[in-house]
Amino acid sequence: MDWLVGCVALVHLVVAPYTKVEESFNLQACHDLLYHGIHLSQYDHLEFPGVVPRTFVGPLVVSAIAYPIVAIIKLLGLSKFLAQYIVRGVLGLLVILAWRRFRKQLQESFGPSVTFWFTLITASQFHFMYYLSRPLPNTFALAIASKGLWRCITMIFQKLNNLGDIRLHPHDVVFGSFQHLFSGSCNLCQIGVPVLQKRLQLREEV
Repeated sequence: MDWLVGCVALVHLVVAPYTKVEESFNLQACHDLLYHGIHLSQYDHLEFPGVVPRTFVGPLVVSAIAYPIVAIIKLLGLSKFLAQYIVRGVLGLLVILAWRRFRKQLQESFGPSVTFWFTLITASQFHFMYYLSRPLPNTFALAIASKGLWRCITMIFQKLNNLGDIRLHPHDVVFGSFQHLFSGSCNLCQIGVPVLQKRLQLREEV
């Protein structure tokens, strides 16, 4: 049912192609990378850096993937607005691929019935589907965070008591320090579940 999530995300992208102020930095960064390339003096952010410093890492990855298609758009003299669709589509695809890997891990851990409802709920709720292709810092971090979450689930349900894996995740620093709340919760699970398992095991032995 992965196609359902992709179709709903595509509808949101087509129906609401425009961006708001918070998304403008990353979208402008993608524009400069794709249309100005190595000519850094033409980059918009030199004149309008914004109040809060931002990273080019996310836009750089998305632009690298979108570059071949955007190059064809430029060669044919088509509108930049079409390139905006492509950039947002690439970002949405990255998030969906990460979500798909997370869904597969849920299926391995809980079975197909759980993932069926998980997919249905995901496709029917507005917030995730609307924002997964919008160039917000949180959206760029979402793909990486989803990967970290399925690894966390893997460790918990395979009973891998590897506390050495607990660390500060790079996306916490690059895309927003408030991501610590998410990573911290995962790390607490990695600590708490093995401890709880050992206590239950001792109780059964007693």
